Amino acid sequence: MNKIFKLFLCCMLMISCANDEENIINGNSDYKFPFDIVITGESNLVNNIPLDVSIHPIISGDIENPNPDYKFKFSLMDAQVNNGGVLLTKDTWLNYEELTDGKLTLIFNSNNNSSAQTLTVTMKNSQGYETSQTKSFGVSNQELDFELSLLDNQLNPFPNNVVPYDQRETTLIKVENLVSTNTITGVKFQTNAILSVNGIPITNSTIIPYESGVFTIKYKPDSYGVQPINVIAIDQQNIELTKGLIADLKYKVFDANFTWGTSSSVATNTSDLLEFYVVGNWNSSPYHFTRTGGRTDKYIKINLQKYDPDETFYLECIRTPNTLLKYYGGSSNGNQNTDPLDTNWQGHYILEEGSNYVILDANFVAQSSTIWGSGTVTFKLVSSNGNEKTKNYNINVYLNGSLN
Repeated sequence: MNKIFKLFLCCMLMISCANDEENIINGNSDYKFPFDIVITGESNLVNNIPLDVSIHPIISGDIENPNPDYKFKFSLMDAQVNNGGVLLTKDTWLNYEELTDGKLTLIFNSNNNSSAQTLTVTMKNSQGYETSQTKSFGVSNQELDFELSLLDNQLNPFPNNVVPYDQRETTLIKVENLVSTNTITGVKFQTNAILSVNGIPITNSTIIPYESGVFTIKYKPDSYGVQPINVIAIDQQNIELTKGLIADLKYKVFDANFTWGTSSSVATNTSDLLEFYVVGNWNSSPYHFTRTGGRTDKYIKINLQKYDPDETFYLECIRTPNTLLKYYGGSSNGNQNTDPLDTNWQGHYILEEGSNYVILDANFVAQSSTIWGSGTVTFKLVSSNGNEKTKNYNINVYLNGSLN
């Protein structure tokens, strides 16, 4: 009887061991179906903008997995899959501990706005058991857009895009991206006015890295007036967008120099002092001074050089005191005595490019109120471009006579 009981107990233990082995293999364990995968990310992405997608394996079994060495591979059409900056191919198996922070970085390349992209993650254990999970991502293209402005070297905008002459070699063009999710990678400039950008000679096809979006340009010395510029921005998909900008390059301010002389020397002296020496007689009845000497007037030569062919000029004469001197027009190209300058509607003399003459004289009349002494005269040249240049002279008027 004892032998029968021992045999029965042995059989029961063997059955029990078999059941435990079956539970390990086929029961609620991580052995044959070792995991689920949870993929977190976003949908409705923008092309060529990196996206991080997290991979989370979930260990759901109650019994310790005898094969814990998991590997992953990834499949994604029309996109790049990066792991910590390393590009993965669709057949690359990656250990979980090699997955940087448990994340992949996806960059979608599709230019089709309506296409959805599917990421497939496959995971297997050391026994070769595999499972896969997929996630669909909607992909869209954000249209490129940017603004243009002209700045001085202090980053202040030029009103109405008018560039002064002294800023023509350090003019800045600012290309400001209006779509933050679509990165501008480079720009091209198309204009005959630009010699270089940021000091680098360029052609109309030269692509310049976007970087800060501010570019220093240099104009040709003979570029004036309205200058159209086409700016082409390029995004990460090599999509181009062109916008135009009109720069109004101010002409160089006109040049003018003044000389003076007499009727015999015309204009050779550059001194800032003009003296008028008047010879005459003092008469006691009635008391007045009568000039008896020759002409004492001064010929003022104004030599004008302009750069804007459409620029016009006129001359203002300011005398202090006003009664000390008189002045009148000479000629631009004829006889300065007989061919007067034309006047505008304000009565100011109109000047032409080249030599212009005006004549100054002591404001003398045969009366006791004749003024003599010292004063000043200021010539103001005013251009149609809004520029002005002035010349100041000190004036002395001497009366030298004898009493009749």
